[in-house]
Amino acid sequence: MAADEKPEVIHNYWISLLCVLFGLGTWLPVNAVYSQLPVFVQFAPEGWNLPSYISLLVQCANIAPLLWYFFHKKFIRSQSILICSFLSLGTISLFCLAFTYRIQHFILGAMHSVYFFLFTFCISLVGCVSSVLFLPFMNKLPELYLVPYFIGEGLSGLIPSVIALVQGVGREPKCVNITTSEGVVPQKITEEPYFSSTLFLVIIGCFMLLSTLSFFYLNYISDFIRPSANNSESSKRQRNNSVTSIIPINLTKTLFAVLLLAQTLINCFSNGILPSIQSYSCLPYGREAYHWSVNLNQIVNPVIIYLAFFLPIISLRVLAACGAVQIMCLTYELLTAFQSPVPPFVGSTAGVMLIVFTWMLGSALISYMKLSIAAIFRRKHQKGLINYGLVTQVGSAAGAVISFILINYLKLFQAVPEQKC
Repeated sequence: MAADEKPEVIHNYWISLLCVLFGLGTWLPVNAVYSQLPVFVQFAPEGWNLPSYISLLVQCANIAPLLWYFFHKKFIRSQSILICSFLSLGTISLFCLAFTYRIQHFILGAMHSVYFFLFTFCISLVGCVSSVLFLPFMNKLPELYLVPYFIGEGLSGLIPSVIALVQGVGREPKCVNITTSEGVVPQKITEEPYFSSTLFLVIIGCFMLLSTLSFFYLNYISDFIRPSANNSESSKRQRNNSVTSIIPINLTKTLFAVLLLAQTLINCFSNGILPSIQSYSCLPYGREAYHWSVNLNQIVNPVIIYLAFFLPIISLRVLAACGAVQIMCLTYELLTAFQSPVPPFVGSTAGVMLIVFTWMLGSALISYMKLSIAAIFRRKHQKGLINYGLVTQVGSAAGAVISFILINYLKLFQAVPEQKC
C-alpha cells in the first residue's frame, strides 16, 4: 500500500442495518397513510375525495425543503438537530394520528377530518425534507453505506403495504334482517378488517421510533467513521464506466427538452392526478379491488427500482415502448374514473382483475421510466439532475392542484351511491 493511500473502510453490518432503518423513516409515514386509504374512505366525511386532499397536503409540505434551500447556510451546523426534530415529529404525529383519525369537526360549512389533515401534513414534512436533509447526512459515512440507506427508503413503501395486505379491508356492507321489539328491521352490516387502523398506525409508529433511534446512534458514531476517498473514487469510476457503457445515448438539446417534458407529465400524473382519482377508478369494483390496487402499487415500486439497477434502459426505443404501454394504462385508469360509478366490466371478476393489473403495471412502468430518465440525465448532462428535480416538483404540484379542483370543485367524478337497506 502506498504511503499516501488511505486504508479501505471495513464493512460493518450493524452500521448497514442502522442505515436501512434510517432510510426507512423517509417516506414510511406517508406510505402508511396511503396504504390505509381503502379503510379511511369508508368513514371519512370527505369520502372518495379524501385521496385528493392527501395529495394536496403532501405538495404543501414541500414548503419545508424550499425554506431549507433559502436558509440552509444559517442552519447548516444544525443539520443533525433538524433531522432529529423531523424524525421525532413524524413519530409523534403517527401515534397521534392513530388515536385521532376518526375525529371530525364542522368547518367551512361541512364536516372535515381536521386532525387527520393536521397530522398527515406533519408526517408529509418528513418525506419532503428527506432528500435535502437526510441524504446529505450520508456524506458523513463511507459511500458503501449509501446502498443500505436506499434499501431502507425502498422498504418504506414495502413494509406498510405488506402489513396492510395482512390487515385486509373487510367485505362489502350487506343488509341483514334484525329482529327487534318493533319487529324485523333491515340493517346494514359492515365487516371490519382483521385489525384496526389504530393498531396499524401504532405498528408503523414503532418502526418510525426505530428509525429515529437509529439516526441518534449514526449521528453519534459518524465522527469516528470517515469515508475513504480512495475507495469512494474507485466505486464512482466503476459506476460511471458501467452506466456509461449501458446507456449509449446522444443527449441533444431537443431530446433533453423532450425528456424534461416527459418527466413533468409523468410526475403530474403519478404524484398528483392518479393517486387522487384512484378511489373513483377502483372502488366501483369493490373495496378489495381498491385495497389490492393501492398496496400492490406500493410494493411494485421498490421492486422495480431494485430491478432497474440490473436491467437499466439500453435505448430510447425501450423507454418509448414503456411510455406507449403506460399511456394505454393511463387511458384505462382515466376511463374507469370518469365513468364511475358504472365503469367497464363492473360487477365481474374479470373487471376486478383487470383494474388491479392495470394500476400495478402502470405504477411499475412509471417507476422504471423515472429512474431511467434520471440515469440518462446524471450521465449525460452537467445540470441534468437539478432540472430533473425541478420539473418533478413542478409536475407533482400541478397534478395535485388540478386533481383537487376537478374532484372537489368541478365535481367531474361520481362516487357509488351509499347502499340503503
